[in-house]
Amino acid sequence: MSSRVAFSRLSRRDHDTPTGNRARLDALSSRPNLARSHPSARWRCHAPAIVPGRARPARARVPRGEERDRRVATGGRPAELARLNVDVIVTGGTHASFAAAKVTTTIPIVFVGVAGPLEAGLVTSLARPGGNITGLAFDVTPETVAKRLELFKEVAPKAARLGHLVNPNNPFFSLYIRSVEIGAQTFRVELQRVEVRAPEDFDGAFMEIGRLRSDGLLVQPDVLLVSQRSRVVEFAAKNRLPAMYGAREFVEVGGLLSYSPHVPEMFSRADSYVDRILRGTKPGDLPIEQPRKFDVRSHSG
Repeated sequence: MSSRVAFSRLSRRDHDTPTGNRARLDALSSRPNLARSHPSARWRCHAPAIVPGRARPARARVPRGEERDRRVATGGRPAELARLNVDVIVTGGTHASFAAAKVTTTIPIVFVGVAGPLEAGLVTSLARPGGNITGLAFDVTPETVAKRLELFKEVAPKAARLGHLVNPNNPFFSLYIRSVEIGAQTFRVELQRVEVRAPEDFDGAFMEIGRLRSDGLLVQPDVLLVSQRSRVVEFAAKNRLPAMYGAREFVEVGGLLSYSPHVPEMFSRADSYVDRILRGTKPGDLPIEQPRKFDVRSHSG
């Protein structure tokens, strides 16, 4: 499920093929605002644009802000990219990557920010993923989750019962839960799991967190939760709950703290994958890489 289609104008310098022809490259992203924020990755998320070989520019309306993210969470039109017969599809986020993989087994896909691609079943190997897909993973290992809890305890040392807002429909949910339970034992916090599967579930989830008398909030990195970030942040502020978020978009709308892989840097690294594919390397022969840089965001207001 995903979706925003973004068409881009490619420079000959950046993405010529070995024959000198311009490549056709499009993007499908759960979180394109992160890609926009890195200058070298901006070509992936601009609309309108030119698709070489067409008489007119192809155009798609790109929703803004949370309207856009709600469309990603509830489904979109990933098959549109396959119908355009592009040379490479760049995807951002787990939902967008699975959506692209469902509609084509021939067009090369370079994903950015998929959590546990092996465990989630997107690929069969990290060293040689095979097929038409490769890219950069999103880290939900116990070490990363533990760091998130460590940072949270630094700003809220007395918090011991954390309302844990999660989406069990997320493809990497099982991997994430295993990691976060290890971290909870390390930092001696009780996780009070509250599940949401759709936007209409949030009001009930907020009531449940209040009933549980949670004294802090931990929010899973997930596209549905990101799409409802203003509601989540408003709830935490209204109830004076210190909160740790799994994506920096929450802090951008007033959330307290986030810790996550630095996705713009990952989009920048995806450039090398695209270049190698356009020069003839099979995507299935390119190993999947892990995050190298992490992003801590805090809101002091």
